[in-house]
Amino acid sequence: MVLERWSVNAVRQEGLDKLCVTLYADDGMTNAFARKIKTRRHELGLSLRKVCEHVRGEGDKPISVSYLNDIEQGYRKPPSGKIVVELASVLKLD
Repeated sequence: MVLERWSVNAVRQEGLDKLCVTLYADDGMTNAFARKIKTRRHELGLSLRKVCEHVRGEGDKPISVSYLNDIEQGYRKPPSGKIVVELASVLKLD
C-alpha cells in the first residue's frame, strides 16, 4: 500500500509512527521524504547498501540499493508503511 496524501487520522489508524504523519502531511511529500531519508543517512554515516541490508520489502527481501537511491532522489513516491517504519528504525527516527 502506498500512502498518498493521507490525513493524519488515516495514518494513525494504520498504526504508523509520527514520522510518517510528518512526512505524508505536506504537499511536497516526495521531496520532503527524500530529503529527510538522505540527510539522516548521511548524518549517521551509513551507506545506501548498509541501510538496504536492514530494510525488508516485498517477500521479506532486503530492498535494493537502486530502489533506495531512487527514493532519496525523489524519483519514486514514498514507499509502503512497512518500509517507512523500517527506514525510520534503521535511521533512528522512531
